[in-house]
Amino acid sequence: MSDNYLETDLKIPQFLIHHYYISGCICIAMNTFAIYLLTFRKGRLDTFRFYLLAFQLICFSSDFHLSFLMQLIPFFPYIVGGFAVGILPSNSILTPHYCMTILSFLVGFQINTLTICFLRKHRAITRISGKYALSKKVYNCIAISCLLIPFTYSILFHLTGKSKEEQFQIIDIKYPLFRTKFEKLSSFEIYEFDIMMKTFSAMVSFGCVHSVSTVSVLVFQMYHALILCSLSLSKSTLEKHKSSLKSLIGQFLTTPIAILPSVMIVLTIVVPFEGAQVFTWYLLMIMTTHSTINCLVVIFTFPEFRAFVLFWSKEGRRLRQSRLISRSTSLVGTRTFVLKSLMSQNYLETDLEIPQFLIHHYYISGSFCIAMNFFVFYLLIFRKGRLDNFRFYLLAFQIICFSCDFHLSILMQLVPFFPYIVGGFAVGLLPTFSILTPHYCMTILSFLVGFQTNMLTICFLRKHRAISKIGGKYKLSHRVYNFLVFFCLLIPFTHSVPFHLTGKTKEEQFQIIDQKYPLYRAKFEKLSNFEIYEFDVMMKIFSIMGSFGCVHSATTVSILVFQMYRTLILYSTSLSKATLEKHKSSLKSLIAQSKKCQFLTTPIAIFPAVVIVLTMVFQFEGAQVLTWYMLMMMTMHSTINSMVVIYTVPEFRAFVFFWSMEGKNLRKSKLASRSISLMGNRSTRSTNVMF
Repeated sequence: MSDNYLETDLKIPQFLIHHYYISGCICIAMNTFAIYLLTFRKGRLDTFRFYLLAFQLICFSSDFHLSFLMQLIPFFPYIVGGFAVGILPSNSILTPHYCMTILSFLVGFQINTLTICFLRKHRAITRISGKYALSKKVYNCIAISCLLIPFTYSILFHLTGKSKEEQFQIIDIKYPLFRTKFEKLSSFEIYEFDIMMKTFSAMVSFGCVHSVSTVSVLVFQMYHALILCSLSLSKSTLEKHKSSLKSLIGQFLTTPIAILPSVMIVLTIVVPFEGAQVFTWYLLMIMTTHSTINCLVVIFTFPEFRAFVLFWSKEGRRLRQSRLISRSTSLVGTRTFVLKSLMSQNYLETDLEIPQFLIHHYYISGSFCIAMNFFVFYLLIFRKGRLDNFRFYLLAFQIICFSCDFHLSILMQLVPFFPYIVGGFAVGLLPTFSILTPHYCMTILSFLVGFQTNMLTICFLRKHRAISKIGGKYKLSHRVYNFLVFFCLLIPFTHSVPFHLTGKTKEEQFQIIDQKYPLYRAKFEKLSNFEIYEFDVMMKIFSIMGSFGCVHSATTVSILVFQMYRTLILYSTSLSKATLEKHKSSLKSLIAQSKKCQFLTTPIAIFPAVVIVLTMVFQFEGAQVLTWYMLMMMTMHSTINSMVVIYTVPEFRAFVFFWSMEGKNLRKSKLASRSISLMGNRSTRSTNVMF
């Protein structure tokens, strides 16, 4: 037992905390949008949408609680417990045990709320046919049992809690060598598999069986009722019930994302294995994505929501046409008149003048970019510390980031027309002096953004190669390593070339203007450096390849980080402190520069571009100004990345904060090394003189 629990890492896994913040932010964005759709874009959902809205709010509460308020880090499999570093435990508002009780309640409550949604839809469908109709008493009884079940096991879980004295008694008996480590931790909980825990497990199992069996019976009865009444129902009514039922089934199929990770975490106690603790962290990462995936299911299973999001598809066009026709009928009575008037109203909101504040920001941000990046270049070249040859990979990545920001801030200076006009103009050095057209500048920008992401992936590969050599585990063969590097270098070309092919000649652009934006013809003739695009085949290929590149980088980096952390944990005792710290600091710096940090670095280069494109989907007043602010954010990527490099590499941090303890220690160590070298030189000289 003593040998096993010593493998447990009681430190905070930074990548998990970074994921919590990123997943939490995506959760807020996606759920806010889904709530907006369910509230204001109801379509044919009638009052049933309030049931779906309640379920979505509970899913959101669960993920928000886990991602921001709690931030659980389990000790499993050898120590039954964990600690929390979220807002509630950090500020001593709630203990980790209370947070866990709330989480267990929310996870159970969302499943039972979904069961109530099925009940509500079952009641509506069975009223049509009269078959399988539930009496009011039975309906209310099932609904009350669904609301009651989450309390039955969350109360039991709350009763499993121990006082601090009892927890330290368990530690002294089971984990005595970790007593001092646990004393340093403030927000932790230790559990035992006692009667209350067993009862809690039994009640959870009963709740799962109850939900699955109830939903299965209800789904069978609803489908059977729809088949029987399909001939007597109108097409629209039948489609309404079918889409609602499909959506509910889709949402029910996503519930394992909330339940399965917790079940597998508990199973690691029964079947412990090497690296199980890291495995539990990854399961929690999956768990936080439940409400986000559920939002996607809601959007893509309801035709109205799907048409609203995929506005360029046939379904989206039909939805817009039907709305335009209904508006024209109510306002004028003629279809064509209102169609033309509405089409002309949107793009007239676009401002084609140069926003001076954006240009001023470009110059200021570009100046900061030059200063910060050159300082980091100096540190990486002349103040290498313990980074060895790896610093050249970081240097290459930093140079590409600098090139991207310098190109956007000084050479290009993009001003987009989004959301109503797909295009923009450029006022930087290259287009102003007719060196390159805005389209060529955009092609270079798309290449540089993709190249920096893949260059960072290569940095991870290089560090993975160095760490995997320590134990021989997860070691990549020379061919596989070279293939991955070559693939990373190739990906930027796969999306920048299709983007370049989306370019139009001036004649083609003016044809698009005459068709779509006729009242702006005179204004466009006065502009020299502008580009107009269409969402054609090449643009679709560019979007697909860009998405593939993001997914490839994310998955590759996630696997490499998992393997590197696991290797360092396994061989931490056999490595010297200096070597271990060197690898850890490099890995922290890379993770901070990748997508896993709190809103930092790589997303700053990619996220604004995604938001700019999304303004076409969700058009609103002031969207053009938002795109300008997104570009302002995008120009800060290399500057923030420079700060990450400085703060995550100890030698650089000590050099900058020379007045801190770390800085003083660095100067002392350098003075000591110099004195030793001087003494060595003196002794050699004296020896030479003697001889």
